[in-house]
Amino acid sequence: MKKIFKKATVWVTALTLVLGTAIVPASAAAKPTIEDVDYNGKGTVEVEFAKDVKYKKAKVTVKDNKGKSYKASITKKDSDDLKFKINKAKKNRTYTFKIKGVKNKGTKKFVTVAGKVKAPKKAVAAKTLIGKEEAKSIAFQDAGVAEADAKAVRVEFDYDDGIAVYEVEFRTADAKYEYDIAGKSGRILERDKDVFRKPAPRKPAQPVVDNNANTEPTPPEATAYIGTEKAKEIALADAGLTAAQVRYNKAKLDREDGRMVYEVEFARGQMEYEYEIDAVSGDIVKKDVEYDD
Repeated sequence: MKKIFKKATVWVTALTLVLGTAIVPASAAAKPTIEDVDYNGKGTVEVEFAKDVKYKKAKVTVKDNKGKSYKASITKKDSDDLKFKINKAKKNRTYTFKIKGVKNKGTKKFVTVAGKVKAPKKAVAAKTLIGKEEAKSIAFQDAGVAEADAKAVRVEFDYDDGIAVYEVEFRTADAKYEYDIAGKSGRILERDKDVFRKPAPRKPAQPVVDNNANTEPTPPEATAYIGTEKAKEIALADAGLTAAQVRYNKAKLDREDGRMVYEVEFARGQMEYEYEIDAVSGDIVKKDVEYDD
């Protein structure tokens, strides 16, 4: 028995040397992943995790891009996000932070995760901003949605790479909308529309065939797709552009979540447009418009 155990140990050691890494249980290897970091002004930082986490004597340490250390205090801990404040934070600095004492739910070991966030050079004065109501109005007008028809409306002010931005989200009976709107100019920086999938129409009952009859059942009519060119026309019309004004990156038929769609991508200047268009009905299933700076 000792010889067998010794051979097994030698074999595992050899395999580890060949692979160049030790075999680690999945639960021990899992580490919290930071999904998003926002600087909310006055030294306040919000960190969002990709999965639910737990904390144990959590602590945050911070250094800026010049190597200076700062004291930081945690102001909020939730299952999927954490907020902390950098004491005496300075503008126009990139801060590297470490969060100690955090783990994914279902794992055993508390670990340290790191991230970065940039404080804007200059905070935007409130009087120079368009305001939440105006940002909301811009989003509704662009979407062609009446405020009375919008549900779950959310408007938040944030800084994105040092730019003041209003994040507007809302739903209708048919779709979910997300907008990033420049805080000073009101320009739409990014827009996203997800159309809710409608239930597939029920197939009509198949006719009963009399095997003794001389007639044969009529085969169902084949589904006709609108075609790539028609999909392009629909996307351009929605964007308010013509084919001569844009450059195409992609226009093809594809299957998305069991549904046949045309994926159409084009750009004009620094604006990039992405569409998913139902291959049968021509409905816009999803669209994403982004300013690429």
